[in-house]
Amino acid sequence: MTTISEYYLAQFSAEGTYGLGSIFPGWLAVFILFWMLTLSVLVWKAAPKEMDNRFIAVLLIAEGFKAAYMLPSIFPESPDWWWLYEYTMHFRGALFQTAHIVAILMYFCFPIYFRVNRLSFLYKPSLQRHAWYLPALLTVVYMGVQVYQQNPAHVAQNLAYIQCNSIGSAPTALVVIGTETAVMTDMLQSIGTCEAELWFLLGNGGEFGWAAIALSFLVSIFALFIMRASMKQYASGSNQNASQSLTSRSLYIGFLGKVLGTTFFFLMIFFITPIL
Repeated sequence: MTTISEYYLAQFSAEGTYGLGSIFPGWLAVFILFWMLTLSVLVWKAAPKEMDNRFIAVLLIAEGFKAAYMLPSIFPESPDWWWLYEYTMHFRGALFQTAHIVAILMYFCFPIYFRVNRLSFLYKPSLQRHAWYLPALLTVVYMGVQVYQQNPAHVAQNLAYIQCNSIGSAPTALVVIGTETAVMTDMLQSIGTCEAELWFLLGNGGEFGWAAIALSFLVSIFALFIMRASMKQYASGSNQNASQSLTSRSLYIGFLGKVLGTTFFFLMIFFITPIL
């Protein structure tokens, strides 16, 4: 069984890209998650009866779990660590998808809490009293049903470790979820004889996670425009509320950084990395 020390030594080697592929992103995810949870508590405690504070507090929790995608990487994910990865993988599955859906719904709720003249009909106390918790509640119920029904769009259906335990041996498939699929069989046949000791995960199901990332990015741009419009209207004096003006400006700066960071992430994944 691979030990924690062996795993970290391997990841910090040249082959492990000196920790940049797993260790640093994993611990950064841990830091961001706890940072967001702490901010959420502070925002809530600052004005627990204010609906917009509650709204931001819940949104911070969702953003924290979105950023926790790489958290499982702080532990080995090899076959002999499946007993742990079986649980930590939910940070890349159900929890990740839930956080994205909550965030998407809450982005659409921005005009309810931050007044924009063209959408002023949404800026109502009756909506503000419920919009801070309904997206999270509805999403948890929805995802609970999907996980219970094992919906392929949201839940991994088949998952196996493709292993080469020694050079010259035949590869094997250690199925940990579901059954061995044709894709797994084809992969074993394509490898033929192992030329190196290695393993990797191969499976299907849960593809909605990637769609959620793209949709979340697009809707966050909408939220960015809402915050910019609200900030400019408060600054021009068309909406007289100094507290909301400061909040709008702070959120706008935060969302601008988030959108730029997400844009860079997509560029790395789909353009820069393939070129390299």
